[in-house]
Amino acid sequence: MKKIYFAIVEDTEGAMHRKIGQTKFDNVKKRFSDKRFYNSCKIIKSIEVPNHAIGHVEHQFKDMQVGKRWKEYDIPPHFMGRTEVIKPHFTDEEILSRFEKIKDLPKQITLEDF
Repeated sequence: MKKIYFAIVEDTEGAMHRKIGQTKFDNVKKRFSDKRFYNSCKIIKSIEVPNHAIGHVEHQFKDMQVGKRWKEYDIPPHFMGRTEVIKPHFTDEEILSRFEKIKDLPKQITLEDF
């Protein structure tokens, strides 16, 4: 199992960024423990997702993320996961609402299914 998280993260230049991403760590804060990339973080929400469905869940947030346009949003190049930062015009409520709508995860098909 992996975790999808919604966090507010401070980069090394002191700017705050809202971010959605995945991690394998049980303690999501450990994902942001490297002081070369982050000063601090506050985890707003995290959910466990089966490994086979992680891509499906991440795709639910792609329209909210800055993606390859991270330079336009003044995100430092050394900021890990800079493409996962949320565009500023989305509210926390919109993001949390999208988390609540994650219910129908794709099923992993095994040989037993045939």
